[in-house]
Amino acid sequence: MRLFSDHDRGDPEPASYSEPLYPYLDRAGGEYWALLRSLAQLWADKFPIDRSWLGRFSSADNRQHFAAFWELYLATVYRQVGFDVQWMETDDLRKAGRTPDFLITNGDEFILEATTANETPEQLGEDRRLQGVLDLLNTIDIPNFWLWPRIVTAGDRQPATAKLRQELENWTDSLDPDSTDTKLSHEPDSLSRPSFYWEFEGWKIEFAVVPKPAEARGDPSTRPIGLFGPNSARAIDEVTPLRNALARKSPSNYHDVVEGRPYVIALSSHRTWAFDTSLDQRIANALYGQEVFRFSQTRDGQTAVQPDRRQDGFWVDEDGPANTRVSAVLIVNNLWIGDVTSKTPTLWVNPWSDFPLQDKRPWRTALPVEGEVQFHDPPTPLHNVLGLEEDWPGVDPFPTN
Repeated sequence: MRLFSDHDRGDPEPASYSEPLYPYLDRAGGEYWALLRSLAQLWADKFPIDRSWLGRFSSADNRQHFAAFWELYLATVYRQVGFDVQWMETDDLRKAGRTPDFLITNGDEFILEATTANETPEQLGEDRRLQGVLDLLNTIDIPNFWLWPRIVTAGDRQPATAKLRQELENWTDSLDPDSTDTKLSHEPDSLSRPSFYWEFEGWKIEFAVVPKPAEARGDPSTRPIGLFGPNSARAIDEVTPLRNALARKSPSNYHDVVEGRPYVIALSSHRTWAFDTSLDQRIANALYGQEVFRFSQTRDGQTAVQPDRRQDGFWVDEDGPANTRVSAVLIVNNLWIGDVTSKTPTLWVNPWSDFPLQDKRPWRTALPVEGEVQFHDPPTPLHNVLGLEEDWPGVDPFPTN
């Protein structure tokens, strides 16, 4: 079953901010995008897909596309290391009512349930409005600078931006690119970098500029937005969505199928404002409880600080170990077909599980040892597991020549 349409593709342009991923994958021209489509098709040819799955994979709703791709990725990786993978939605294991995704077998067997964590409907609406503003900014004629917008506050409706467009063009035309600071520092009070502040209908955006190199000035093919952020419009809570996504996949949903087998929840997080650098800390907070610091005073009058955790995690609550029916949680952040060789999911092992997972391949693992989480690299790099070069696809998505 074909994943993508069969037609010539000559469009080398990047996607707009508001364009969903699958429609762009299906239309994008160039070797890089052809390699991505070919790999996805290669995996799908070995995956017992049906029209329902294909409909989700080819959806213009990114949430549906990412969920379907996550299932395809999991089945592919497990098969590559020698596991037998049965997709329970399409085989004789399916029962009446809700059914988990996979039965994985390699001597022992376990149930694998795939899920995703996404933006809330309110955040999705805010993101769409923001994407609309950014797409408009990328149509402005600014020959000598890249724009650097910082969203201070996002409004609750799409703003009228014709006046903003004219004001930005007039402002940038008044600046000299050869005397403008090129350092990447977004300081509102900086005297060395000009800034423009726009406030309208609940939106507050501060614009800075970065001069283009002399050879790029006046090139209409260069998009005006060169940098984006930082954003101070949204308070970031990554722990609650992770914990809620896990709770929705309780093994009690599939009691008749899970029975006495280990049960693993595989979660792909697609949160626009999530940061990979703090992912391990956020997951630890979601599983073991929010990290806190407790202050006390020693006998000699000194203040001592002791790290501790609240009893509000998915695996530890006020009554002690919780959700012991879950053997492990496999988590990755913002995984898509273009970075399968650069991102490695982490398998977080539940130390209190009633049914411990025996075979932890092929993932990076997180294991608690004496009150601390220790991380272990996978036994084989995932790009080798997938039969790909470490730098795959190895070509520029938007070559300049």
